[in-house]
Amino acid sequence: MKALDRVYNLISNSSHTSLSTEEIAEKLSLSRSVVSGYLSKLFKEGRVEKTSTRPVYWTIKKETEPFDNLIGYNGGLKEALSIAKQTIVYPPNGFPVIITGPSGVGKSLLAKKIFEEAKSLKKISSTAPFVTLNTADYANNAELLSSVLFGYKKGAFTGATADTPGLLDKADNGYLFLDEVHRLSKTNQEKLFSVFDNGTFYPLGETEHPHHVNVRLIFATTESLEKYLLKTFLRRIPVQIELPSLMERPIIERMELVVNCFKQEAARANVTYLVNPKLIIDLANQKYKANIGSLRNRVKRFCSHAYAAYPEETKIPIGPSSIDNIDNLEI
Repeated sequence: MKALDRVYNLISNSSHTSLSTEEIAEKLSLSRSVVSGYLSKLFKEGRVEKTSTRPVYWTIKKETEPFDNLIGYNGGLKEALSIAKQTIVYPPNGFPVIITGPSGVGKSLLAKKIFEEAKSLKKISSTAPFVTLNTADYANNAELLSSVLFGYKKGAFTGATADTPGLLDKADNGYLFLDEVHRLSKTNQEKLFSVFDNGTFYPLGETEHPHHVNVRLIFATTESLEKYLLKTFLRRIPVQIELPSLMERPIIERMELVVNCFKQEAARANVTYLVNPKLIIDLANQKYKANIGSLRNRVKRFCSHAYAAYPEETKIPIGPSSIDNIDNLEI
């Protein structure tokens, strides 16, 4: 066995959660410099992780699933993600799901994560498409929405100069996500029945040859299902996932979400923000009309104000503190 593999296997099989470089060198009777070289190689290959402490401790890098990257995956969102996973794995091709909840709680993000989780679980191909349509964009033109969703035959209407595939065709063997589905007309809801039932539909102008697709469907809305969607439409969607508002999430998750917003802005501006912990707590305890969306905008304003005050700095303070305050959280 190669020395590199011996190092990896020792960390993998250790009864301790982590090992230092010195401990690994001692157990394998190798010099510290040699072990450091092997560990650096394993780290670059993404096979091990290291702490930022001194001494450095090493652990095997665990495989993570897309759901694991969501804040609250093992807390406030645990039940929702458990249900979402059921919609992915149920044979033979999962089943449709509708995601509900107030504006800005992460419905679109969850839809994308369901798609990524399905790829991770090999329920769909790694090259499968994820097609999104916000039906609100076509709320005042149901016929145009129908042509976008189902496609059309040449000559179906003025300007239809060639056969044109719709989004259902483009989503074949992958996912189609219809956001703001309450804006979908009753006629277009009815046209989707055959997609639910047997994966077929007729493009506009086609009457003889239906299209066959294998599409997994995700819907999302902020509105009452019974008020806007046909009962016969809803009966074809066996699962509803309701996401909580921001204030319904545990305080620790709200604080993580605040920190994550600052991280996104730090990456965007290519700087480090020094954020006062009191500000993080304060932001986490406020109510926002559009939930995480409003929180994100609030953080953007703090960051833009701080950046304007310190345009030449690489470490920028935010909150009631000085730039040298070591109590600030570096983000």
